[in-house]
Amino acid sequence: MEYPKKHYEIVQDLLSGRFILSHESYFTIIFDNSHFYKIFFKESFQYTLEQTSEVFYLSSIETNEKFSRNLMLLLATFSYELNLQGQNIYEGLFQQYKLDFLKKKD
Repeated sequence: MEYPKKHYEIVQDLLSGRFILSHESYFTIIFDNSHFYKIFFKESFQYTLEQTSEVFYLSSIETNEKFSRNLMLLLATFSYELNLQGQNIYEGLFQQYKLDFLKKKD
């Protein structure tokens, strides 16, 4: 069987959780072979190849991965707190913060 160009690199990147963005050369290869890759990832790994106009990535219904969820909860809380203080998240990302909850209470 003949695979599309850069097949190994594409598979490695997607399996490692990388998003393939529209301005990258791999995006065109996946786009041109999207039917093949959808079947390949479903049959080989039980993953779904997701496609938007700007990105390709893999998803799975069965996962134990919690890092992304926890990171999004942290960012959501951070954004909410900045908003309550009347600050913009983009400005807040470059400030230094002190976490008081880590201190031992007397």
